[in-house]
Amino acid sequence: MWNRAALLRRYGLTEADVERMKAEQGGRCAICREVPRRWVIDHDHATGEVRALLCDPCNRGLGMLGEDPERLRAAAAYVEHHKAKTRREAGERALQRRLAARYASG
Repeated sequence: MWNRAALLRRYGLTEADVERMKAEQGGRCAICREVPRRWVIDHDHATGEVRALLCDPCNRGLGMLGEDPERLRAAAAYVEHHKAKTRREAGERALQRRLAARYASG
């Protein structure tokens, strides 16, 4: 596990740099906009360039998908498709319940 000073040296950052980045991001993860329990310095693995500060789950998600924009877009489309499908199915079930209640009482 990296200690904070070693991590900052690794990316060429100072404590002031990190605090500035946090302020620029409104104290939130650059991806999900949640307030992180633990900050992670996100960087481009090919160049080493620091990109932003993330929460640990968002950083891990990027890593698990290989930082590949196509895979990230495909994952987002997959989740959106299934959320929409779930909402449609929930709406259909609610309609069926209303219709059944209407005709059962009549």
